[in-house]
Amino acid sequence: MPNTFRLHPDLKLLEHRFWCRITLDEVYTAAEQIWSDPAYDPSYRGLFDIRNISVGFHIRDIRILRRFLASSGRQIRGDLAIVTERSIPTAFAMLYATRTKRQRIRVFSSPDVARQWLFRDL
Repeated sequence: MPNTFRLHPDLKLLEHRFWCRITLDEVYTAAEQIWSDPAYDPSYRGLFDIRNISVGFHIRDIRILRRFLASSGRQIRGDLAIVTERSIPTAFAMLYATRTKRQRIRVFSSPDVARQWLFRDL
């Protein structure tokens, strides 16, 4: 599967990186892998790097993705920074961010700036 994740318990951070063409099923599978890791904690902050993806699902599927994550009860609840550079993934990330009310989500083009935002309170 075209993704990797790393948990940083000392920073309360989940780093997740996707590349290649990503389908909705691959997003579901990746979420399940993260949630099954004993070190995972939903209170973590998230840094999602999608700079090197192409989206393999329709923009209408953002609603389905949001429902899946919310209904799981395991979705990350800390601040979420999404790093992207391409126009289509950026549009998807911005739509997801504007439709998600219970979490602070920002979209960035630089991982360094995204990290600064995530750790702004420390």
